[in-house]
Amino acid sequence: MMGAAGAASGDKVYVDDVFSATLYNGNSTNQGAATNQRPQSISNGIELGSFVGVSLNGKTITSINGTPDLSKLNNDIFSSPNTDFYYGTINCYVDYGSAVVAKFFELAPQGDNKIGAVYNTPDSIISSGSNDATNWTQLAYINYETTDWIEGKFTKHSFQSNTTAYRYYKLDISGNRSVQEWRLGISDPKLGKGGLVWTKSRSAASYHSLFDTERSLSNWIRSDDTGVVNSSNIMNGFNSDGYTLGTDQTYQIVNYLDREYVSWTFRKEPGFFDIVTYTGNSTARTIAHNLGSVPGMIIIKRTDTAENWVVYHRSVGNGQRMYLNDTGSSTATGSWNSTTPTATHFSLGTTGLVNYNNGTFVAYIFAHDEASFGTDGNESIIKCGVMDQGTGLYDIGFEPQFMLVKQAGATGSWALFDDMRGFGLEGVRAAQNLFADTTANDQATYGIDLTSTGFNNRS
Repeated sequence: MMGAAGAASGDKVYVDDVFSATLYNGNSTNQGAATNQRPQSISNGIELGSFVGVSLNGKTITSINGTPDLSKLNNDIFSSPNTDFYYGTINCYVDYGSAVVAKFFELAPQGDNKIGAVYNTPDSIISSGSNDATNWTQLAYINYETTDWIEGKFTKHSFQSNTTAYRYYKLDISGNRSVQEWRLGISDPKLGKGGLVWTKSRSAASYHSLFDTERSLSNWIRSDDTGVVNSSNIMNGFNSDGYTLGTDQTYQIVNYLDREYVSWTFRKEPGFFDIVTYTGNSTARTIAHNLGSVPGMIIIKRTDTAENWVVYHRSVGNGQRMYLNDTGSSTATGSWNSTTPTATHFSLGTTGLVNYNNGTFVAYIFAHDEASFGTDGNESIIKCGVMDQGTGLYDIGFEPQFMLVKQAGATGSWALFDDMRGFGLEGVRAAQNLFADTTANDQATYGIDLTSTGFNNRS
């Protein structure tokens, strides 16, 4: 459970700095013209990574290094300050300083705010990559696209199958059209805090998706299944206020046209959440983490092949495990080597579930009741507790924004609740819930009502 300790502000850390539940609609389809295949950025205020950005000014631009300023729009590319048009061809490139993979680019037009106004859009756009600034490889070509351009808003075009790292990226724009700013879609988690994005369709039965800043963007794992899929164009990158989705043509799990989605974003932060990746060795061992406090829950998934999602929870102890992808009750295990995690390490046994020799793994590590947040740095925003009294009121010290609930001693699904989809209201409605272990769409099954200091369980 996690909840409020004020709003994001200054150097203090609040829940809104590190967690967000976000609702959005997909905008891409594999039907019809390529213009229907559109990535989109989800802005939720959570700093995960950063993009490299550049404002066009009609000449060669080089040496974008460090954390770029994406807030400034440069209007110098226009023929005069009294026109929306730039006459001629813009041909400029950016030097990233080292070879990086750019999955897409973004353009913001100059002009009035009419969607689809042709005078807001270039005649043609060509993006290219190079490692010597002389020999260029064309990555994308867009011819006279007029759909969904709004002044000051970024419209995205994917490089699709680009997996090659280039040092230089070039944009050629021709025709009597206008462009206000160009951003390269190079996501660099090292420039941000890092974290996890977990997404599920609300309106359709479809897979969960979990992507994080510590693994490849093409490495898709899903809580409702043991499998691992390598597929591009689902998650395109992490940025300073959220993340960017791909066109999602193959699996349609995060960005399918008009589907309703919810995403839960967890930023890495001591006392709240951490992510660790490691390679198994089939030997009992400890793994270091940066949570800075004793974990309340750890979720581990093997990422190179199919395997169950193994869950440690403080309430069942270091001799038990549960599976996030399964409804079964907690079961005796050697996964944790009969050792309780500490503020710096967690322990693994020899079992292949969490420590298969040469297997690759990711661990999502959640804190419990670490009182280091809020204005005075003495509030807790996350708790991994026990609903041990059945129905009734539970006082946890804050109003939850997100809850993940599982019956440990019996068969039952992992229920996901959040305040954006809606908790319950006694006599009026049940809480909206999804299940981490199934593909089912949003339902209203449980009577979980919020209070200012916790919740009322009517189920």
